[in-house]
Amino acid sequence: MTNFVEVSIKTNSIEEQEQFIALLEPYFIGFEQQEHHLIAFAETNTYDHQSTAALLNQLNSTFTVKELVSTNWNKQWEENFEPVIVDGFCTVRADFHHIPIRTPLEIIITPKMSFGTGHHATTQLVMQIMQTISFEEKKVLDFGTGTGILAILASKLGANQILAIDNDEWSIENASENVLRNEISNMQVSDNTLADFGKASVDIVLANINRHVLLDNMDSLFGLLSIGGVLVMSGILISDEAVLLEAARSIGFEIISVKQIGEWIAVHCAKR
Repeated sequence: MTNFVEVSIKTNSIEEQEQFIALLEPYFIGFEQQEHHLIAFAETNTYDHQSTAALLNQLNSTFTVKELVSTNWNKQWEENFEPVIVDGFCTVRADFHHIPIRTPLEIIITPKMSFGTGHHATTQLVMQIMQTISFEEKKVLDFGTGTGILAILASKLGANQILAIDNDEWSIENASENVLRNEISNMQVSDNTLADFGKASVDIVLANINRHVLLDNMDSLFGLLSIGGVLVMSGILISDEAVLLEAARSIGFEIISVKQIGEWIAVHCAKR
């Protein structure tokens, strides 16, 4: 049985949480954003308390650390994970939910420690944009797949081939389980990087990550797309909208639309 460490960090804003996530990402396998706290999770046997504590102390952060047994984690998300209906077209539920489905599409997700249950605004924003895009016979890359929820939706919307990548071993395992749970046969989950893909090799890229990763990889994402290809990106705060749009336009993307929920946005771009 795998045990986990839960680090609860007191924060003042979503922007501050995003900054912490960018700094702490190398040390943790998942994050949960609450109103006044950022909760970070790591496996006990790989948790580097000395480095994490030194960094958080340097940032003058107030934090607590406790050990969380994996069975408790599963019980915790099962108790708090309610079905989600996105825009009336897709229901996201766990396999233990037994509810009548009244939407055209359904996705079954067991999130474990991975990001992407349909509850977060960024996931919903990307899903909303996805229903406006034609996926029929398209090759799709899900960059930073988490639970695999967006890649699974791409398959259900008619994509021909889906490549889902993540640098987190837990996410790869979780996404692979969710692929089987949803009986998806045209999706491959791996730890490949963008460098493993050729130029103009995909038609649609889904990238629900964060500002820093998006800015660092904007050139590569543009190069991967075929002419007329689409990039949907989120994990972006309203305060970062201008810098993301400028970066996208400067490379050659045309901005199709920007959607917003609360403090979060998603951007729909096309390569012309």
